[in-house]
Parts: sequence; C-alpha cells; structure tokens
Amino acid sequence: MHRAFDVRGLVVKKRGAGMVIVTHEGDQAVKASSLGREFSAAKLTARFGPYTPPPPELFEARSAAIEPEDQGSRLIKAALANRSFFTRRQLMTHVGKVEKDIDQRTAMLEELLKRPGLVQLLDADGKEIGWTKTAIVQEERQAVRDAKALANRQARLRPKAIAQARNSRSMRPDQLAAFEAATSGRGFVLIEGRAGVGKSYSAQAIREAWEGSGYRVIGLGPTNEVRASALKDGFKEARTVHSLLMRLKAGTESLDASSVLMVDEAAMLDNGTMAALLTEARAADATVILIGDDRQLASVDRGGLFGDFREHLGSTEITKITRQAVDWQNQAATHFSNFEFAAGVDLFRANDRLHWSGTRDQARAQLLEQWKQDSAANPKESRFVFAFTNEEVNALNAELRQIRRDRSELGRDELHIKTKHGMAAFSIGDRVAITETAKSAEDRERGIINGAMGTVSAVDLKTGRLVLQSDDGKVMEIDTTGFEGLRHGYAGTVYKGQGKTLDRTYLLYSKYFRSEPAYVALTRQRKDARLYAAREDARDEKAMVKTMQQSVGKKSSLAGYTPDELEGLKVSRDRLAEDLDQPARPEREPAKPRQKQPRNRTRYKRRPIVRHPAVRRLWRRYLKANQRPARRRPGFLFRSFKAWLLTGAISDPLAIALLVHQRAMGRLMLETAAKVLGGAREVQPNGRDR
Repeated sequence: MHRAFDVRGLVVKKRGAGMVIVTHEGDQAVKASSLGREFSAAKLTARFGPYTPPPPELFEARSAAIEPEDQGSRLIKAALANRSFFTRRQLMTHVGKVEKDIDQRTAMLEELLKRPGLVQLLDADGKEIGWTKTAIVQEERQAVRDAKALANRQARLRPKAIAQARNSRSMRPDQLAAFEAATSGRGFVLIEGRAGVGKSYSAQAIREAWEGSGYRVIGLGPTNEVRASALKDGFKEARTVHSLLMRLKAGTESLDASSVLMVDEAAMLDNGTMAALLTEARAADATVILIGDDRQLASVDRGGLFGDFREHLGSTEITKITRQAVDWQNQAATHFSNFEFAAGVDLFRANDRLHWSGTRDQARAQLLEQWKQDSAANPKESRFVFAFTNEEVNALNAELRQIRRDRSELGRDELHIKTKHGMAAFSIGDRVAITETAKSAEDRERGIINGAMGTVSAVDLKTGRLVLQSDDGKVMEIDTTGFEGLRHGYAGTVYKGQGKTLDRTYLLYSKYFRSEPAYVALTRQRKDARLYAAREDARDEKAMVKTMQQSVGKKSSLAGYTPDELEGLKVSRDRLAEDLDQPARPEREPAKPRQKQPRNRTRYKRRPIVRHPAVRRLWRRYLKANQRPARRRPGFLFRSFKAWLLTGAISDPLAIALLVHQRAMGRLMLETAAKVLGGAREVQPNGRDR
C-alpha cells in the first residue's frame, strides 16, 4: 500500500486515532476516512494489518531522485515566498544574510539573476519592475485565459426562477446590478463589495436563482470559517477550495456543466489555488462566480489575480455600506474603504473616538478602562479588541479576562491546558477563540474550525474536556489533551476579524498598521469603534495617516511584461502603423503655444462649376425612364378602418361593408385578384384594368 501511494506522490501516516494522507511536499493533507469508509483506520487495519511506517528505501530512492537544493535556489525561493515577483533590493536582502562582503553580494546577485528559469518583468517603457520564475508567469497568465474562456460560455437560467429569487428579498439598486450580472448566464462573473455592503445577502439571492434553474451550486471559501458561514446562509454544499481540489484530484468528486462554484472572500485565495480552480472549472465547463474585496487582507502566499480579473474582464461592484448604524461611522467606513484615511481618522477625532496617550502601556490601560465600562453597561453586546502582534494579543487577553474574574463573571474551576500560544486557564463563562481546524470531519462539522468563537459552558478537570457553546448555536466538545488550537477570545489580530460583524470594536494602534489591516479593523463595528494610539508610535494624526496610507496589497506577474511580450507589443504597434500607412507616433512633445494669425478679410467671388453640356440632358432622360406614379396616401378614415380590421373587425358585416366602399379597399381587392390570376392584368390606381 505504501508503494502504491508513493508512486502517486502521497504518504499514509498515522495521526491520533486515525490515518491521514499527505503529499510528498507536506503542503496538503486530508483525513483518510473523509475519502470513504473503506479508508478508515479500522478498515485499513483489517485489510492490511497494523500500521507500520513506510519502508526507509522509499525515502532513500526519492531523495536520490531529487537533486539537492543549492544555496542560490533557496535564496530565490525565499524571495518568492509570498509574492509573484521580487525586486533586486528584495533579493539582495536575502543575499546579505549569507554574504557579508558588499562586492561579493553584488556579484552573487547578478549571478543569481542569470539563472535559467528566471525572467525579467518590465513596464510598458521597458523599465525593470522585478524578476520571477517562468512557471509563475505561465500559471498566472493561463489563469486569466481560463477566466476569459469561461466568460464566453453562456448558461441558461429559468426566467421564473430569477424573478422568484429577485422578489424574495428587498435589494438596493447596486445589489440588483450584482444579482443581474451573476444571473446573466456568463460562465465567469466577478462581484466586488467593500466591507459591510451586504455581499452575503446578495449571494443568497444569486444561489436561489441558480438552484431554481436546476443547477448544482457549491459554496466555496479560502477558510473553514467562510465555509461554515456559507452553510449557515443556506448553501446545500459548502467546502474550502483546497478541499474541493483535493477531492477532484483523488477522483471522489466531479464537476460538470451544471456546476456553479460561488467563491466568497475570493480575494483571499492565493494565485496557485485560484489558477488550479479555474483549470478544473474550464475543463468541466462549470460556472464560476467570485465575490470579494481585494482591498482587505489578501492571502499570505502570492496573490493579486483578483485585481487582474477585474482589469481584463470587468466586475460589478456593490457600493453602499450599511453595516454601521451611526451616520458618521458609516461615512468613516466609506472613507476607509476608499483608502481615504485622512478623512476617516478626522471623523474619529471629531467624534471623540481617537484617544492619544504618551506610551503604549498608557494606551492599553485607557483601552482596558473603556472596555470595562462598556461591558458592564451592555454585557450582552458582542465586542472585540484588535492588536497587531500575538504578544499584544496575549497580554490583552490576560488583562481582559482578569477584569471579568474580578467581577465574578467566571466559574471557580479552572482548566489549565497547554496551547500552541502558551499555557492558559479556562473557566465557565470564558470567551474562547479556536485557532486551528480539527482533523476529524465530525469535529469540523460540529464547528471546531480556525476562526470560530464560543463561550465555555462546562469543564471537566479530570478528563481535560472543554464544552463550548459557539456563537451560531453549536455545541463543541473538545478534548484538550490532543488539541492545542485554543486561546482566550477577548482580543485577537486583525486577520481574525475579516468577515466578522461586531457591536463594538477597539483598536490598539501600531506603527506597522498599513492600509489593508487598518481598513479591516476600523470597519467591523455595527454600533461603535474606538482607536487608541501612543505618541511613541505616531507623533500626531498626520503621521498616523501617512503610515496607514502605505499599502501592502499584492500584485501578480501580470503587473509587467516579459521581454518577449514587450517586443511583441512593440511589433504590433509598428505593424498597426504600417497598416495605416503612417509612421509610428513618437513621444509626444509639449504643445507649443499657438500664435494668433491675422484674419484675411478678402472676399472671394463664387466661381461657376464647369460641367459637360450633355450632363443635364442625360439626367432628365434618367429621371423620365425611372419615374413612377405617385402613390396616394390613404386618408385618416381608411387608416382608422384598417386598424379596426386588424384588431378583429373582419367578423363584423358592417365593417366589411364600409371598407368595401372605400376606394382604396377596392383597389386592394383588384390587386389581389390580379395576383391570383397570374398577373395577367395590370391594375390602374383608379381600379380599372388595362
């Protein structure tokens, strides 16, 4: 069995009480029992005997077949770890870690850039943008080609199903525009929506229209949290994109022309996963609908394809933000969504929601005091504290939990467990955040997924079991002896806030906050949001805004041209100029000011046009030969009777009698009779035959 899996690039390993199947690279794994009951640990043990690790010769043979990775390859791999292309400066940063001599660094950099498999990226003027691998260029350009091919596909939806889905809920004009675009039948649709505009609300109507037309709609997302949200919104099938790709690769699932893939938070997908999904969809002739916002946090890996799809294929945008209940906060959220941080921060300051302190400790103390007052006044409201680093999150969680402990809001018994974030104590009433997805499919169905939140309802000090009541009503029983993905859920990083809607939020400002994290953290609130900053991180409001305006958005390799592409672009321009019989247009020079010319007042006489004498005679002969008798326009009475006849008055004898007496009606009858007789007679306009 190990040899059969090894041939296909897979390894079977024992994990806990079950079995998992892992790729050779270790980048993807799936529980064996999720592929089918025959792959459960009990079935495999009964068939092949007790589990034994793979024989060492398999690893030795594989290691011998793989060429050892040299230092240069490791440096290039590190430079492309989370981006589609790197600049010389970024690669030099990694070179400097292994080579201290400046001259040797430069020589080593130039040697690395000459390696086969690397390609230079240029802008339209031929200026260098960066360097990347040829494989990345091919993969990302193929993704756009696949999207264009899908966009040319046309599916048919039932008009009745579209009308029912549209009328089942009240939608704004911008939501209706997105609905119409997604139900137009195009094989590829891109829907943009800023934070709090109601993307999920519109997606439900889109799903109903496709399902009502007989299609199989699959809700997809980059994380298990998005998948769980899709199931909550009514999707019959929902998976992560990675899970779907693994199932398709294993042959346990298939797509066809009746499949509709609706991907929420699509801008968070990395380019490799997006390209693989579009390849599968194009091969199956399926429909793909991407919904997301590329101004929010992107994938940790290389990204940027979402923006390329918008540039090459267009998109429909949902624009009106409705999450915030307070007008000024709604205006601030609109400014933040457009990266207009100066206007948004100014609104926070004007409404006393921007709090300054001298040091970070003082800013944190001020935040804790405000949280203490708000939680005492409205204990049932949802609230969350955002920080930038995990160290700050751990400190805030400990202090916020102590506030609740001092108010006797937590149970007496404390379960002390080891988590991947350190030792932690949990009591009844504690807020808990799950930071790791369970390996068991049953546990995932119960809601034990990365990003889920809940409240402790019971603890078992003997067995180490923890019972959580999730925010969506599910009961989760966790064995903490084999699961370490837990932490207190009072505070968290901004990455845990994307996609969430809360009543009140508190942001502890950091000098590392850039456009995307700041935008996400300051638009989660429904009722209120507060920003706490220290002078040691930002001197004033202007310095804060300057930091926030620095974007960390990712771009794909389509941001530039390869040398071959740029040469082809120049050839195309030259060929177009030749076809137009014009020289290629040079660089535009600044226009010179026009000098006003003196106006010539001389009046010229009109000169006669010289024609041949026979022209007039020939023209008269032509008009005479082609002259036709003028047709008399029917009068108003006839036009009215004709309309009467066309509306069914032919069955009325009085109408027929009146029409017959009309001169035009008689002419019409004679013309019809002449046609029936073979055209032997020619009817005159007065009704007589000649």
